[in-house]
Amino acid sequence: MKRELPLNAFPVFRALTTEECDALMQDNAVIRVKYPADTAVASDHVFCVLKGSLKVFSKNNSTQSYLRELNAGDVFGVAAIFAEQPEISVIRTETDVTLLQIPKETILSMVQKSPDFMKAYLAFLSNRIAFLNTKISCVTAGSAERKLAEWLYNAATSDEFRLPVSMSDLAKLLDLGRASLYRAFDELEAKGCIAKKGNVIQILDRELLKPGL
Repeated sequence: MKRELPLNAFPVFRALTTEECDALMQDNAVIRVKYPADTAVASDHVFCVLKGSLKVFSKNNSTQSYLRELNAGDVFGVAAIFAEQPEISVIRTETDVTLLQIPKETILSMVQKSPDFMKAYLAFLSNRIAFLNTKISCVTAGSAERKLAEWLYNAATSDEFRLPVSMSDLAKLLDLGRASLYRAFDELEAKGCIAKKGNVIQILDRELLKPGL
């Protein structure tokens, strides 16, 4: 049976010592929670994904656009617990998941007690801002081909990967029509940037996908 990741394996908590991690895990307010597949999870706490996968969607009135996938080792709710406005993203379980739930009060206490933890927390938030800026860059990149190229450059974690969303959802994410999205894939294939078979994408020339070209 696969062992759960230790707390300091998660980016936000890497600055904690083993003793600090042990103390946090013994806090009665820190609990493991389980959700079945296809369930919405409110980001009113900080959650560490111990098992399973979830998907994050932006929320814009009645429409939702895919943003990213969360897997074991990822954290969410880091910014949301301090936000004054209502939730602007929707998080749904893709599979059955096990999460470590850490309440806002516990996080605040840790920030006050540990300068190193506070720095790690701020660094994580800064990285999330950079990620969102990248998403904005994709949407405002210009042509359909460049929007898709920049999205693939950032979304592809290996030279071959499976599209995490349907073509309809990807079109919405990039603010494109479905026909424009299909043409953009054809153009990138014709230029030798990618090869596409169904929803599996092979990256042939990552440099040609690079933002700013």
